[in-house]
Amino acid sequence: MTSPGVPPASANNSSTTIKTRFCIISDTHTQAPLPVQAVQDAYREPLPAADVLLHAGDITKIGYLTEYEKMLGMLKAADAELKLVIAGNHDISLDEEYYAKYGETKHRFVTEDVKKCRQLWTSEEAKQAGVIYLEEGTNSFELKNGANFTIYTSPYTPEFCNFAFAYDHDIDRYNPPSHISSNTADPSTSATTTTTTTTTTATSTGIPTIKRRTGYTPPTPVPSHPQIDIMMTHGPPYGRMDATTRGENVGCPHLLRAVERCRPRLHVFGHIHEGWGAERVTWSNSSTDAETGSSSSASSAPAAAGIKNVQTLEQDRKEVVRNRCAQVDVSSSSGKDPLRFGQETLMVNASIMNVRYRPVNAPWLVDLDLPRS
Repeated sequence: MTSPGVPPASANNSSTTIKTRFCIISDTHTQAPLPVQAVQDAYREPLPAADVLLHAGDITKIGYLTEYEKMLGMLKAADAELKLVIAGNHDISLDEEYYAKYGETKHRFVTEDVKKCRQLWTSEEAKQAGVIYLEEGTNSFELKNGANFTIYTSPYTPEFCNFAFAYDHDIDRYNPPSHISSNTADPSTSATTTTTTTTTTATSTGIPTIKRRTGYTPPTPVPSHPQIDIMMTHGPPYGRMDATTRGENVGCPHLLRAVERCRPRLHVFGHIHEGWGAERVTWSNSSTDAETGSSSSASSAPAAAGIKNVQTLEQDRKEVVRNRCAQVDVSSSSGKDPLRFGQETLMVNASIMNVRYRPVNAPWLVDLDLPRS
């Protein structure tokens, strides 16, 4: 593979796409890369050079201004043209509504100025360094290598332990009402269904039947394929690198349906530290595909009706530590099988911290074809 320290030369893969490199991190919790002398750790200085750096949230431990200042300094120093950042549930002072209710308690009665925290990330200083803080929604960018892409971002995750950017489990933030799955129980059709709890009974498709609150319209639902190239959400979709140490899948089923409908080239997330990894997901184009799946030693059983196959992208620990990153090349110039847009999605859980909040996980370095401007 190309050395992680040097951005790849733009590859003229075709008249319509161009190879682009992404450095992907999440759940740093105020931990900058370790000193260069920490050769036993992959997360060490400097971060691998890339065209685009993606940070999928939980920038800090608990959202103090001094934490943001430290992490902004780290991102400013990173070697990337564009650095896109979203918040996570621990970045509590970036959720203004939440912080007005719980900030004083969470910060032990020493409150931050939420406007100052947000202004730090949207400042001219940040922009000059290529750092762009993104809210929930869709944005498009053009790169110097000639590529352009559209990204959907969301900092929200299902409610857990009263942290920020949370939604109730029966709230579907990601799909418009017209896209109700057969796995979603509509309260209006059942006299015994409530709108405040989520059932956990698994169906034959592998997705638990969940309740969807009626009358709720998401403010910024995920667009359908082929409008989005990249999705970056703080939390994982259900069944995809979302298993806790107890073996529970805690990802969002609504998000899984949205990703299937959107079928981006790349979906980046974190939140579940122990889920660090990468998977190449092949989408089903028929119910028969979903039921039969595909078997191989490198694949796991399909976890949803819309998934045909899941290939876990294994990494050699020694290589990862030496390179300061885990590397995946799914571009058309890789000499292997390039990612098929609309048929496959590369999913990456980029949590730097492990479950004990130690920075033992590596950044991901992904080479991907993007549309040419």
